[in-house]
Amino acid sequence: MIFNVVFTDPEKSIKFSCGRSSLWKAQDAAMDWPDNPAKAGRLSYAWGYFAAKSAGKLEDLGIVDPAMSLDDAVNFLADMWDLEITEQTEKTAPLADGQSR
Repeated sequence: MIFNVVFTDPEKSIKFSCGRSSLWKAQDAAMDWPDNPAKAGRLSYAWGYFAAKSAGKLEDLGIVDPAMSLDDAVNFLADMWDLEITEQTEKTAPLADGQSR
């Protein structure tokens, strides 16, 4: 599965793709967060954070301090950017026999 990630502010959009591992990292991080109405939104931004980190896009999003905590990074992204993550629906051609991905 591939997901399209779009961070948008009033002036620009930053677009890239990610796989499942960034979601899994976000879900692991969210396990210690309290269950409350904000948890789902925070999880989405944590997913966006890990996806951006994997794609080398953190600096483009304004996260320039590698020592910034995950909580601070998620809060920063949520305050500064709108986020949309959608499953990529493009179909790819099947591989010929004997080929692997």
